[in-house]
Amino acid sequence: MPLIKNPIDAANVFTIKTSHYLIAGMSLATALSWNEAIRRIIDNTYPMPHDSGKVLIIYSVVMTILLILVIYLLPDTKAELPLDVQHRIHKAEIDDHKRKMKQLEIRMQQMKLELEK
Repeated sequence: MPLIKNPIDAANVFTIKTSHYLIAGMSLATALSWNEAIRRIIDNTYPMPHDSGKVLIIYSVVMTILLILVIYLLPDTKAELPLDVQHRIHKAEIDDHKRKMKQLEIRMQQMKLELEK
């Protein structure tokens, strides 16, 4: 998480990230329950050998496409923040990336010096 100096902006970023983690956790639990329900319906409706690889691949492809559609349709929660807050958060993220790049450059120089010894 980037270093955000304004406490209100930090609270907004924390709230957004926390809500994303909560939604992800609840989504996983929901997905697992639906997975079991759908598998049982398929097993009862179309009895097949349980080791059928084709069935699992088709089911996985269908679920992946469904997930992509859901992600595509979800709104961007960051976009709901006021524009000035969005800009400050974006600037903090850029500053954080620059700081990390500088740290990587320093580490690469140190490694280069170690190799030359």
